[in-house]
Order: sequence, then C-alpha cells, then structure tokens
Amino acid sequence: MTGRGAAVRRLCAVALAAAVVLCCASAVFFRAPDAAFAEGESCVRLYAWAANDDGTVTALYTSADTAECYAEVPCTRRSYTVDEGEFYYSSHYTVGFSARAAFDAALAAAPEELGVTEDNLKIIFVYATMYEKITSNGEKTQNGGTWLHIMPVSPDGGTAEFEAVSVNANYENWYAVLFGSAAVLLAGAAAGYAAARRLKCRKNRKKSIA
Repeated sequence: MTGRGAAVRRLCAVALAAAVVLCCASAVFFRAPDAAFAEGESCVRLYAWAANDDGTVTALYTSADTAECYAEVPCTRRSYTVDEGEFYYSSHYTVGFSARAAFDAALAAAPEELGVTEDNLKIIFVYATMYEKITSNGEKTQNGGTWLHIMPVSPDGGTAEFEAVSVNANYENWYAVLFGSAAVLLAGAAAGYAAARRLKCRKNRKKSIA
C-alpha cells in the first residue's frame, strides 16, 4: 500500500505541475497578436528607381511612409478579418490603385538622366514586412531581416490590387481551452490526493486493529 500511495501522490504532483505550466504558457505563448497591418494615407508613393541591365528602368511604389517620394497616386486601402475556424482567423490588407495613373506619374517624375520612356518603363509595387508568415499575391523574397512582397504592375492592367494575408490565433478560444485543461488537471490532482489520503487512513486503521 505504501508504494501505491506514493505513486498516487507523485501523480498528483505531476498533474498540479502540469496545470501550473499550462497557466503560465497561456500568458507567455498566447499573448495578444502584434499589429501586422496599419491604416495610412490613401496613396501609394514612388520612392525609388532602379536601372536594369536590359536597359529598362523600374519605378518602385509602396503604400508605406518613405524618406523619398517622387510621385503619389491615389489608392484605396482596406483591412479586414475572416474567421478560419474556432481557433484561427486571417487578417487581410489590400491596396488598390490605377495602374495607368502610376505609370503616367512615374513617367512624368522620372529624372532626365535615367532616360525613361514609355517603352522602357516598368512599375512594381513593394510591400515590406518583418513577419515571415505573411503571404500575398506578390513574389516573396527575403532581404536581411525584412520580407519583401513584389508585384509587377502593367499600365494596361486597369486597377492594380495587392493583398497581404496573415493567419493568427484566436487567443480568447485558446485561453478558454488552456484554462479549461488546467481546471481539469487541478480537479484530477485534488481527487488523486483525496484518494491517497483515504488509502493512508485505511492502512493506519488496519495497523491499529492489528
């Protein structure tokens, strides 16, 4: 009986420790999500030029604030979320702007030394983020600690629309599961401890009778 009671007490201790770990994990690993997207001014900015080996010149646009701004084009920006089951949701960030307007604005703002013409000008939209898990309809590349999403824009493409998507945990539901699991483990530990005490009491009574 002594060995059996000790085993029950060890099981209770393990269950109690596991419950504590679950409570701590809920605070450490399931903290509030970082703000991956932010609203800003309704325009995209021409922030850089790139002369290519094939003789073409690329104008780089972005929706972020930039140190340099050669031209601005109006855009619509929207962010929204979509439920992806009980424990996850997706955050969407979209930027839409006139491809022709971006092309014409770049053509008008091009430095003379670049020799930009309507035939050699290329437009791309760039979205930069530190979050690797974000996906988009652009080509994703890594540049140091930053992930770049690059979307080519055709002047004849009508409205250019970029969309970035991030899947995040639904922390409220994860909290509920973790705390519920912790409550079950604590209840099991308490029941196991009570059973161990009863075993010990019965053993002591048998000894006193003998």
